[in-house]
Amino acid sequence: SSGINAEYGGAGSLKNEKKSLIEATDLLQATNQQLKANLETQKIELERYTQLQVRCTQQEGFIEQLEARLAKHGMSKSDQDREIAKQMGVIRDLHNRLQSHMDTMQDLNRQLSTLNQENYRLKSNLEKEAILRRSLEDDMETLRNDIPSRQRPAGKGR
Repeated sequence: SSGINAEYGGAGSLKNEKKSLIEATDLLQATNQQLKANLETQKIELERYTQLQVRCTQQEGFIEQLEARLAKHGMSKSDQDREIAKQMGVIRDLHNRLQSHMDTMQDLNRQLSTLNQENYRLKSNLEKEAILRRSLEDDMETLRNDIPSRQRPAGKGR
């Protein structure tokens, strides 16, 4: 039996193969969870981005209303300019935040793309390993079935 195990790699190599497949599966599952978390983060960022765009549009409308009111009430030009400058500051701040969110989303999309590529590569490797494992198990089963036919009956030869 030990001669056959040594000749064909034995059950130890199958155990090692199974262990490496389990580790690869665990790694893929962890990667998948990370991808899901990143996707959720991106969904949240997209929602925030959309809300920020809506707020920015609302602010622009509000500024137009203020300018119309200021003109209607005869506010002095310098007061109008101060109010407009104040509102423009708010708009610039919103624009900067919007740009920052867009940059973050682009970074997250790049990271997600990289993780998707890695996930695809790992899944492909796992499938190859599973095929190899099945082949090794089939070979091992063939060897197990072949061993009794090679051995002499216990009663003969003594």
